[in-house]
Amino acid sequence: MKKFVGITKCPVGIAHTYMAAEKLQKAGQARGYEVKIETQGASGVEDELSAADVADADFVIIAAETLPLMGKNGLMASQYYMRRPLKLLKILIH
Repeated sequence: MKKFVGITKCPVGIAHTYMAAEKLQKAGQARGYEVKIETQGASGVEDELSAADVADADFVIIAAETLPLMGKNGLMASQYYMRRPLKLLKILIH
């Protein structure tokens, strides 16, 4: 099965973090992807990605208004503001 993982984080970590995670999850699943999204919200890191999660993924999406905590074994990724990955998702997972 195709798979992608992601991290979402907004400055306050209350609403947009979780809204972005939900949209990424739904869009990926609708296109046949297994999806795991780590959220870095006001209550801390939830659904933390493991090194194996990242290694097994076809690609990684980081939707963040602030820099996410990165401790994913040297993961290299591009950072975008929250809206851009959501708009680009349709292109990425066609």
